[in-house]
Amino acid sequence: MAVTPELATYVEQARKNGLADIAIQEALLQAGWDPALVREAVGLGAPVVPATSAAPNVPENPVARSVVSPIARFGSTVNSGVAPAKQVNFTQGPSRVGIAEKINTVAPVEQKTSRRGTLKYVVIGSIAVIAVAGVAFAGYTYVQRSGGLFAHPPYTEDDFLSGLFKKNSQINTASYTLSATFDTSARDADAKPFTVQPSNEGKLREQYQNDAQRGQDASTLLEILIGNHVNLPYPPYPASLEKLQADVTAKERGSYSYYTNRISITDPVTKRGYTYAVTESGKNFALKVTFEAPGSIQYIRRSYGYSATSTPISGQVVTFTRASQMYLYLPSEPPKPFLVQLGEGLRMLTPDMKATLGVGAATDFSQSSSSDWKFNLNAKGDFGDLSYAVDADAMKANGIYYFRINKIPSIIAGSLAALKGQWISVDPNAPTSTSASSPYGYMYSPLSYLQTELPDAEKSYKENRAQTADLVQKMMAFADEEHLVIFKDDPKKEDVDGRPLYRYNLKISKTAILPFYKKLVAEAGKNKNFDALSELANDPGLVEYLESKEFDDVFDYYDRNVNLVVWIDQDGFIGAVQYSLRIVPPDTATQLAGKQANLVFKATLSDVNKPLAIDAPPDATPIKKIIETTMKNEYGYDPGSAAAARTALAAVGNAAEVASSRGESGTKAYGLAKCAKVTNTLFGNDAVYTAIQNATDGDASKATCVSAKTGTVVDKYAVSVPLDDLPGYSWCIDSSGASKQITGTITGSSCK
Repeated sequence: MAVTPELATYVEQARKNGLADIAIQEALLQAGWDPALVREAVGLGAPVVPATSAAPNVPENPVARSVVSPIARFGSTVNSGVAPAKQVNFTQGPSRVGIAEKINTVAPVEQKTSRRGTLKYVVIGSIAVIAVAGVAFAGYTYVQRSGGLFAHPPYTEDDFLSGLFKKNSQINTASYTLSATFDTSARDADAKPFTVQPSNEGKLREQYQNDAQRGQDASTLLEILIGNHVNLPYPPYPASLEKLQADVTAKERGSYSYYTNRISITDPVTKRGYTYAVTESGKNFALKVTFEAPGSIQYIRRSYGYSATSTPISGQVVTFTRASQMYLYLPSEPPKPFLVQLGEGLRMLTPDMKATLGVGAATDFSQSSSSDWKFNLNAKGDFGDLSYAVDADAMKANGIYYFRINKIPSIIAGSLAALKGQWISVDPNAPTSTSASSPYGYMYSPLSYLQTELPDAEKSYKENRAQTADLVQKMMAFADEEHLVIFKDDPKKEDVDGRPLYRYNLKISKTAILPFYKKLVAEAGKNKNFDALSELANDPGLVEYLESKEFDDVFDYYDRNVNLVVWIDQDGFIGAVQYSLRIVPPDTATQLAGKQANLVFKATLSDVNKPLAIDAPPDATPIKKIIETTMKNEYGYDPGSAAAARTALAAVGNAAEVASSRGESGTKAYGLAKCAKVTNTLFGNDAVYTAIQNATDGDASKATCVSAKTGTVVDKYAVSVPLDDLPGYSWCIDSSGASKQITGTITGSSCK
């Protein structure tokens, strides 16, 4: 929309009379002019186009009148006695109808001014200055409070993803909420089930069937070469597959010929023999099989025990070696598209199913060594004849983990049901209580893994955080360069839960996907941080798929049924993200006729870089106590009794015997004292000392130790540990094999 001559003339004359731009803008907006046109005429300083004709008068604008009229009247009053020629009436702002023009060109007239006239000028001028200043102040306040006319969204399409990632990497503290809802509703008018008919469906099915046979052939050969189930003298491995086939036939002659009937050494399509060679002077081999379907290669990569080192893959050729897994299975049918599988999965749902999942969390990343956080999980579901509710809390404070189960269905809770409502603490620095040498032996508790798995998971995350950040930053930059994410419309400002945020309605650009992928592939070849993308980069069939009609069908359906919205605050931090997916069941899901499923994920982020207090619960029970109680109730095993001490100290005796047999029991005797790790003594041995720590909850000084030697050989020892539930008593073991309860503690190198 171009600036009209009337609007340009109004802006020019208003500026000549000293009116600030913001006051001009305010008057124009109040008069009902389009904001974009106003910004062009005033905010962007559009060139003035002289008016060619007068426009009709319009209703008076009270805002413009109160602000501008003193200036206009001042111009006509001071030139008393001068005939007016043409005058602009600033007492009314321009409207959509036009701009009233009464231009008064004043010729300079030299005249004397009386005191009264001078005072009048001063008063009128002061009023004008106050009016202009008032409008300017109001405009300043408006700009500062709400962004006003000059505010703008923090990101454009050119830097949306990379800028967003870079900005949000500056978050030290924040609160989060995550939610997911799934329900069914009446089907929208434009909702249709997803269907796809691959253009090469017949050929694709044939490829998968051929590859399934190749996989079976390779698996049989590997069973013979690696597993050697027919007791052949391998290695060294046979010089050829023909020799292997002959060896198997000879070995199975006269008996049930299991492998003889199954073995095949030729490709089912080309009828040529599989490529085979002996390596490492007969100690290894290389069996090469060429597969047809691109999905087969991905299936092999995801199979159990796959290693790129032991089973190299180049394009569609897979090389199996002695280190490969023996068993290989490949499907004989092409996998169904994900959207088809998703739709068919709805056949198991009830027509009125509802489910929600909510997560609330807060994190303090400011502590570089150990970030504190707190977390709540809640979920509800209704399947018509079955409903459930789950609620749990978790946190990490001062290096210790805490958990609490608030709600959990009893039908799936098992022993965890007894833990409802109580905080459980897990200290990653405490000695593990589930090792073979602990009082619990190999007994299992549903909570046993927490003490080791959680610290390991957090450690792994910290070790890979920098590498992951570099990977993601590169990916975001590539995405922005190719405009992978585009705006459906201009970002708009709106309130979300009382917060002023910019709303970005986003979509994926189909034409940008392939160039984006090719950049990832190129980067994966030269950047070690992109190792995680090696599987994606080495998929030769993916480019072909991205260029196919099948992909167009999938993408177009996805585009019609997905909605992605991101809200961002003025500082550039994410305020909220919402992803919604409409799933239309196929006609075979008769119970959902006329319905659709709606899946919505939403995340919010608030309190960015504000002080965050995460306080440990004062009444938490150590996980060791919980495990003890669980094991006692479920297995009748009481680790708090003398039996537990006997089991624990048996490990000490075993470690001592091993050390003695290896000559690692030290050269010095250990005088009767609290146990400590003293070099060159039996208790300085790592295995022995660790076993004592496990028997004393990590505090070896609770135990009493002694060792003696005959000549230069340490051949006698005794260890006693106090019994917690029997004050004044201990459990004792010694080098003679004794293991018994004693009064007090040991007094010598035996349990007497």
